[in-house]
Amino acid sequence: MTGRILPRFEQSEANEMGEFSRLKPGRHGRSDGAPGLILTERSGLALASIAAFKGQADSVAAALNAGFGLAPPTSPRIVSNEAIALVWLGPDQWLAMAESGDVAALIIEALGSGAAVTDQSDGWVVVRLAGPQARNVLAKCLTIDLDPRVFRPGDVALTRAGHVDVRVWHETNGVYEIACARSYAAGLFGWLEESALEFGLSLPG
Repeated sequence: MTGRILPRFEQSEANEMGEFSRLKPGRHGRSDGAPGLILTERSGLALASIAAFKGQADSVAAALNAGFGLAPPTSPRIVSNEAIALVWLGPDQWLAMAESGDVAALIIEALGSGAAVTDQSDGWVVVRLAGPQARNVLAKCLTIDLDPRVFRPGDVALTRAGHVDVRVWHETNGVYEIACARSYAAGLFGWLEESALEFGLSLPG
């Protein structure tokens, strides 16, 4: 595949919470010391879901590797390079993320008819949790074992936060990201914000 121009994925910056937060940008809850949680929306991401058709998983994986230089994970993991990240969503299914551009069209160009590819840029929201209490905040909302010896950097889990289906991954040590349907984002963010108040919450403006 030629003509692919996507910014460096690993140098991405998270953006402010935007329309989903009930709180104004700034510090909330516990005010002494450093904030326990910094909560930011990864706004502007280009997202696409990929589902390989029956019997096409190997050819889809080979095409993704050839087109983007990245082999899709075969277990609950996230992999990334300078252009794109691939999040495992289930057997032979992935979420592709890039900083900008029409990632769905680029993937369709690379894969041809081997998979169903759907643009999710307006359908999903990704939020980043950082800070010394990020894991404790998540532990209030999720029912998975977040011990870093179990849920390691690069690991992915498909779970629920209350009534909301979410995909959560351990980005790096102490930094997590959650993806959910946009229609449920306000409820998810409200839950995270409430859970973080006792630790001190920072919402970048």
